[in-house]
Amino acid sequence: MVDDPFSEEDGPTDPVGQEVLDLLREGRKIQAIKLVREHTGAGLKEAKEAVEAIAAKHGIEPPSSQGCAASAIFVAICIAIGIVVALIS
Repeated sequence: MVDDPFSEEDGPTDPVGQEVLDLLREGRKIQAIKLVREHTGAGLKEAKEAVEAIAAKHGIEPPSSQGCAASAIFVAICIAIGIVVALIS
């Protein structure tokens, strides 16, 4: 397991830990995982688990994919409306 770069007081103990936390707060989980891997030499699974543990410890929710799904549905509806209007005209 990768060492948690945070102290018991929930504060970063090094600049990398602060950067991981900042990335998570910005919703950039993949970049946070890459950073952990670069600085620890951990594998992908281990780094992902460490980043997820840090996020959970600090109450950072994973970014929602609902926005992407809603956008896709909106585009599909617009295309369907366009087809119907074209067929009626």
